[in-house]
Amino acid sequence: MKRWVALFMVLLLALSTFVACNTGGGSETETSGGSEELPVQSSEEQTTEAAVTTENPDDLLISAEALSQYVIIYPEKATTEEKEQAIVLQMAIEGAFGVSLEFRDDFVREGTGFTESEYEILVGRCARSEARAFCADFRTDDYGYGMVEKKLVLAGASANGTVAAVTAFIENGLGNGENFFLNENRTVVRGTYSVGEALLNGVPLASYVIVYPNGDSALKSAAEYLSARLASEYSYVLECVNDENAVCAHEILVGETNRDTSAAKDETLGENDYLLTTVGGSVWLAGLSSTMVYRAIEGFAKSFAADGDAVRLDLSVPVKITCETSNLRAMTFNIRCAEYTTERIELVFRMIDLYAPDTIGFQEVTVKWMGLLKDRLGSRYGYVGVGRNADHSGEASPVFYLKSKFELLDSGTKWMTETPDVSGSKVPESSLPRVFSYAVLKVKETGQTFVHVNTHLEHTSEKAREIQAGHLLKFLETYRDTGMTYIVSGDFNCAKGAGSYSLMTSSGLRDALSIADEAVRGATYHGYGKTSTVIDHIFVSGGVEVSYYKACTETFPSASGGIAYPSDHNPVIIDYVIR
Repeated sequence: MKRWVALFMVLLLALSTFVACNTGGGSETETSGGSEELPVQSSEEQTTEAAVTTENPDDLLISAEALSQYVIIYPEKATTEEKEQAIVLQMAIEGAFGVSLEFRDDFVREGTGFTESEYEILVGRCARSEARAFCADFRTDDYGYGMVEKKLVLAGASANGTVAAVTAFIENGLGNGENFFLNENRTVVRGTYSVGEALLNGVPLASYVIVYPNGDSALKSAAEYLSARLASEYSYVLECVNDENAVCAHEILVGETNRDTSAAKDETLGENDYLLTTVGGSVWLAGLSSTMVYRAIEGFAKSFAADGDAVRLDLSVPVKITCETSNLRAMTFNIRCAEYTTERIELVFRMIDLYAPDTIGFQEVTVKWMGLLKDRLGSRYGYVGVGRNADHSGEASPVFYLKSKFELLDSGTKWMTETPDVSGSKVPESSLPRVFSYAVLKVKETGQTFVHVNTHLEHTSEKAREIQAGHLLKFLETYRDTGMTYIVSGDFNCAKGAGSYSLMTSSGLRDALSIADEAVRGATYHGYGKTSTVIDHIFVSGGVEVSYYKACTETFPSASGGIAYPSDHNPVIIDYVIR
């Protein structure tokens, strides 16, 4: 009895998810009577063992008698939701047909017990040719269920789509009596999209697979970012695989893979160049470093041009871009002092790799975060800054800088009080000690010097913020009097027009957002999608020209379904030149 109550509750939950996924009326259902025809790889006669007919897609079926031969399969890297759907489906089948099916992930290794079964029910985008064929033209909000050869596929382009597919199948596709499933009842639900077809070199973007070098974690991250970026911009979800996989007809190659790109290597790349080009039926995004590969990804994603309701990109002629070497890039990034999930940690570093800043001002850097930053960035970046407490524990606001580009001339951490060198000191209006860290840097290539100052002002009191801003500005007077340029980054916990903000700008500092030649605006604090304010700023002194400003608002698909954020703040970057 308890078991059936549990079944009822699980199915009820699944059905409620289905309803939630289908609100808004933005989808069109295509069934066997519509224009949708699901791919069939070959024709076979009906088999006694499984009672599956493949002479005509509409004739495909799984009989109730043959059902016991099937195994439920979900992706090895399935989200929690996808694994739960495998259980929901198993319980629904047992409740309706009295058959308890085994379920497991899609891992296969020749010569072991991990083999592919002839009869499988595939939940999600499994590593099976049938699942790939079924989902081949799916966009971000598409989902459905149907048979390819002897296998039944229930999947969406996303984990949420798979939830909807399983729920829809249990509600509408689950057979009874003699047949478990008739393929004439197959269903595909299409979302509504602002961008129509996307074509790359005249080939539908959905036909491409993204390929990265096996064992290169930075370029794997770059490939995953490219997939997320294309999904966000154009609603196409491209699979990412390493180059140990078989060659596909159309691939987007990220960096130096084992694919033959010799035909494109007449182009000589410098350390500040990236290349977008075509190699056979594939596209190659190339650079001599992961930084340049990320720049190539950015250039590629932005290069699709509108053509009616479609977008197109033709790379039959190679595009080689040289990034301005005199430009410097600074970032401010509050990485949040809690929630150290593996997913969030990886997304923080993905954002850093993506934008490849020359200097970074971090906020809310706990002892644990400092260890992670040093471990992951230490081969490229030096750093300055200590924690705000008297023993230098607690949150730090460090400055990280590229060791290859800069020579560190001076550095330190100051407390924003009348006694800036007394560790742990704070003004009465502040709930916590507050610090700024600074690095005096010399650009090795040009000999120019500047100061990067980074801070995090009090969050509970505007009066405290004004006092702290005043102490920071007093420190900067030394450099202003010598004519040295400087930038000040941080989480100022105040919006434009607040007293502390006005103190900064009335001192001669300029908000980079206000003077940038090009600005991509957006919230810098979102509280995981709950709010939208601009409280993180980068100020620059005279002698600094800002060409580009961006609030980096990227989000990513979460492993548990839904949206994943790197932090509760968005990082901000600026590109600038010292004159």
